[in-house]
Amino acid sequence: MSKLLPALAEVMHIGMPFETLIRTMAKLGVVGQGDDPEQWIARRIAQHRAPGGAMEVRTRAGRVVSISEYHTADGYVVGLYTDVTEIRAAEEHVRYRAYFDPLTALPNRENFMNQLGQTISESQRDSRQFALLFVDLDRFKNVNDTLGHEVGDRLLVEAGERLTQCLRQSDTVARFGGDEFTVIMRDIDDPMNAAHCAETLIGALTEGFVLADQVVHTGASIGITLYPADGGDANTLLRNADMAMYRAKARGRNTFRFFAAEMTTRAEHFVALEKDLRVAWRATNSISSTRASCAWRMARWPAPKRCCAGDIRRAARCHPANSYRSPRKPASSSISARGRCATPVAPPWPGAGTATAACHAWR
Repeated sequence: MSKLLPALAEVMHIGMPFETLIRTMAKLGVVGQGDDPEQWIARRIAQHRAPGGAMEVRTRAGRVVSISEYHTADGYVVGLYTDVTEIRAAEEHVRYRAYFDPLTALPNRENFMNQLGQTISESQRDSRQFALLFVDLDRFKNVNDTLGHEVGDRLLVEAGERLTQCLRQSDTVARFGGDEFTVIMRDIDDPMNAAHCAETLIGALTEGFVLADQVVHTGASIGITLYPADGGDANTLLRNADMAMYRAKARGRNTFRFFAAEMTTRAEHFVALEKDLRVAWRATNSISSTRASCAWRMARWPAPKRCCAGDIRRAARCHPANSYRSPRKPASSSISARGRCATPVAPPWPGAGTATAACHAWR
């Protein structure tokens, strides 16, 4: 104890009342973090009368001391004072790394998702709306490739600072990952508030960054989604904002777009289309044939609504391995078993001859 509080060692003596000791410690600045001295004295005396729990205090020198007291069998109270400064500092460091980005010092994805979920709950309770902005830096990869990752890191740090300066204290900006940032604009009365904010953010990021003794120009594409109009859960809102951001990039970058329902329909259509194409390619590729004939079959693949994967496989079985014929070999047209028809079709390119590459299932 004398090592932690040298001044206290000078006034301590045998038989010193416990309350006098505690008040002396309070005068020396040993109180609970954020506590009023009198309140801390009262809690400390209560702990002394019913020992067993631990209490932590911080000295004026910044050390954190854990105080525990225990009754002995012969009626004495044993006090244990432990310096836990390094332990608490290590715990705080781990906690910080778990919830904050080490590069920009902004909240990380985990922290942001927690805040987004809390904002949804509060907005639902108070019948308020908020906006979620998904910000992606334009041409950031060019900076990394030409000037190096160190300059790219400095660009991310300054971009995060500019975003923070443009927002209200009630808003949240986080580094979502890579060159992506996310923003929560709480309690907005009009969607145009989010549009004005997006314009301000784009303007701030468009101004040149002085990095590595040169001016680096970038910009931002921003997607905006609104709660509760566009979704009621965190994952849906993030997906919508991300789609809106990519729509902004497709429209020339350095701009913003609001989420629209047709974006989801279009995205789902492309996902289904890709899936059907993969099934069709596996079906045609399973036939022992030339690469040219497989490509020709894929070129005649119908829209998903007009056939299913079974139709594609049946259509593929209609065509033998020699469905692609050289100009020297005439094509044949025949009626196959069970009424499946293999009819001559136009050649895939001039001079390639004809190919029996279609059947009823493909029409």
